[in-house]
Order: sequence, then C-alpha cells, then structure tokens
Amino acid sequence: MEKERWQFELINMPSVGLRCCAAANARFRKSPERFRTRHRTRGPDHIGIPAEHPAKTLANRPMLCYQRFMHSTLIMFAGRLLLACIALTQATVIGAHIEIGPMLGHVGSDEARIWIKSSQTASLSAVVSTQADLSDARRVDGPVLGYQTDNNGHVQINHLAPSTQYYYNILLDGQPSLTAPYPSFKTAPEHGEPTHLRFAFGSCVGHVGQLSAAA
Repeated sequence: MEKERWQFELINMPSVGLRCCAAANARFRKSPERFRTRHRTRGPDHIGIPAEHPAKTLANRPMLCYQRFMHSTLIMFAGRLLLACIALTQATVIGAHIEIGPMLGHVGSDEARIWIKSSQTASLSAVVSTQADLSDARRVDGPVLGYQTDNNGHVQINHLAPSTQYYYNILLDGQPSLTAPYPSFKTAPEHGEPTHLRFAFGSCVGHVGQLSAAA
C-alpha cells in the first residue's frame, strides 16, 4: 500500500494546490483504488503525461498549468523578436528606394527638373547623358530628402544643350535606383526658334477620383 501511495509535492505550490493536496490525500486514504481510477479519467491523462509522473497528481495541476503558460509565452515572445530582427535587417540591407516617380517637371532649352519621392531619408542625385547607356554621364547633386518634405524633392539639371535628347538615372545615397533602359527627355529649342510643340497637362486629385483637384 505504501509503494502505491501517491506522493504530493508541496514545495513552491500555490495555495490552491495546498488545499487540493489536502483534500486529495484524505480521499486517497479512504479509498486508494477508487481515487486512482476516478482521477485517471478526470486528471490530465489527455495531455499524454505518464501515470507515474508527479505532474499527474492533483496538487501539481496548478504548477503544470503555470509551466505550460510560461512555455507558450516564451515561444510567442521569441517569435515576435525574431520577426522584428528580420524586418530590421531587411530595412538596413535594402536602404532607400524610389517610392513615387521619377517625374519630369519644367524642361527648358538648357535645364530640366526631375522630381521623386523616396521611401526614406536619403540624399538625392541624378546622372545625365546623351548616351542611352549613360556611358559619358555627369552627376548633379540635389537636396537631402527628409521628414520635413515627406521625402519629396527634385534635382535641377543645368547647362544642357537645346533640342537634345538626354537620358538619366536617379541616385539615392549614391546608389542607382533605375535600370536600363533609362528614361529620357528632350530639351526645348532655343528661345525664338520656331518648332512644333505637343504637351499634356495633369494635376493632383484627392483620395477619391470624384474630389476636386488639390490646390
């Protein structure tokens, strides 16, 4: 009988565990076989704990629940920490990129403006060339795009030849943002020179198409 007696561990157990332990011990002394049979069917057998395992006793149920809760909490915390590290690493590796644009602004006979919106704070530059592969390109530095302008800005390219086709690429923090074939524009003819001209006009609209154009 002593060998079959259940041992109830009282160290580091919650108060509810102590009360359960006392009640279970009393029922065990009264009828060991009935107590064992009853609590095998109502105890934590469904979670696969061996019959001789101490956690199977009624007194250890609160501690078992606490341990499982802490185990699942630690797994969730580790998973979220891993996802945060992956996101931070990707943001560091990818760096700034063009979110909107590039968009041509005013193009005159000797100048042109190119506008973009960056994904994050970055220094804006452009390279321009008369060659489609940008083989003889020159670099023009623009402003630093930051939170003050919502990462928007433009670079102005001067000293261009009139009536000439130019190809360009955008640099963010010195890194090329576009790949070949590169976009291009053609400068206007010299002032007073007759020419045929076609142009299109557009404007910003609200968040919904039915709204009026933004001022």
